[in-house]
Amino acid sequence: MMGVNDKLNQVIKVANSQTDFMKTLAYKSIDLEARSRRNNLIFSGFAENAGENCTSIIRDFLHNRLSIDSGHIYIPRAHRPIIVNLRDYGVIELVMANVRSLKGSPFSIDMDFPREIQEARGRLWPRMKELKRDFPRSRVQIVYPAKLIHEGRVVGDELPEWNRFVGANRISSLNTLGQISNTHLNRSAQLLNSDSTNSMPGVICGITVVLTPPMQTLYQMPSLACPR
Repeated sequence: MMGVNDKLNQVIKVANSQTDFMKTLAYKSIDLEARSRRNNLIFSGFAENAGENCTSIIRDFLHNRLSIDSGHIYIPRAHRPIIVNLRDYGVIELVMANVRSLKGSPFSIDMDFPREIQEARGRLWPRMKELKRDFPRSRVQIVYPAKLIHEGRVVGDELPEWNRFVGANRISSLNTLGQISNTHLNRSAQLLNSDSTNSMPGVICGITVVLTPPMQTLYQMPSLACPR
């Protein structure tokens, strides 16, 4: 028969597996959202006028400020805040390659990333500016999703678990959680909750194990330390 510590370790193991599974879903959903918005650009610095046509504004801006022939660029949608959807990703690359010409102007153009990626990349900007100031001839860039590269070397990563969870197998994670049988879980719960009179120093009691069908997963609820 397994002891209390063994049972507790099993509960923690399943809880950690469930945490990894939730992280996998979160990271994959962020990645999916980012890919669905990859053909969008955000244009900032434009005054808003009644009855304006955002598509015409962007066409004129591309032609006059970035020297890009916008007459043949297909723009399915453009709206306030000026988020422009472009059919061809090659146009995205062309526009972003010319963004440096806007330096010192009130205008800016950014990729339309999900909030989580925007915030992560924003935390890298101060370090990126320092590197560009200290090494003006070196190549410094932020690559997807939020990794700072200096001369081919990673010097900052705000989402270090990205590759692990985006590339994770969701089915395998589910199978890991499903390997714990209902009988074993019920016995673990009874053993963990039955001896509430244990007064050994440092022993954690009052742990509640909750079964949630159909996955039979575990949650470890907040508990109090046993009295000394």
